Amino acid sequence: DASNAQKALRGVQKQTNQLHKSFGGLKTAIAGIGFTLLAKQTISTTSNFQALQIRMKVLTSEFNEFAGAQELVRKAQDRFNLSIVEATKGITDIFARLRPLGVSLKEIETVFFGFNTIAKEAGLNATEASAAFTQLAQGLGSGRLQGDEFRSIAEQVPQLLKAISDETGIATGKLKDFASKGLLTSDIILRALAKSADEGKDKIEAIMAESPAEVFKEFSNAVLELQLSLGSKLLPAVLEVTKGLTKLVDGITGFIEVQEQHY
Repeated sequence: DASNAQKALRGVQKQTNQLHKSFGGLKTAIAGIGFTLLAKQTISTTSNFQALQIRMKVLTSEFNEFAGAQELVRKAQDRFNLSIVEATKGITDIFARLRPLGVSLKEIETVFFGFNTIAKEAGLNATEASAAFTQLAQGLGSGRLQGDEFRSIAEQVPQLLKAISDETGIATGKLKDFASKGLLTSDIILRALAKSADEGKDKIEAIMAESPAEVFKEFSNAVLELQLSLGSKLLPAVLEVTKGLTKLVDGITGFIEVQEQHY
């Protein structure tokens, strides 16, 4: 009986060891998959960011303001705790819409900083702020804020209407009629945004210093920059491999087409 019990015990131990080995292999496979996904995400993020930088460089080259735009990106990061991707995209988009219309880089800074000050004080999330900023940029691009752009701003960022009301002396409730007549011009909005950026600077600094969410956001921004740094090292090699694979695929496709012609 003891001998049989020992045999059974050894059998259980053998199965346990095999199970451990299986789990070890599975763990290795999962780790490999995780690393592959991380590498893909890193390369994708880096390539998209580099494409964004190229877009900024092309847009600013006409005005010889690439260095100025990059400096504006750095200032926006510091002021609003934005990631380098968020700041670069925001500055590039507003530059593309307004600079060709004669709006100066300094005025673009006023628009971006003024709006983000209001959005930060209002507690807008990234999606809400982006949608409202697009509407504001469209209005500024046309020279005045009215119609759909005004309605969208009034719904998403009523605090901006308060800033405009303070600048014009017109009650917030009467601004809709004022805007419908085409009187809410870009210069009025620029003055209101400049005042908001200046007066709200201390409030933004207080929010940054006291909000736990900003601590996590700062960490997320740092991780993203590390990811971009690693991606910049990986991307050249991946691009060469991709070019080689593209030539291989093209060669196979050409071979198949030739064979089909023979038949």
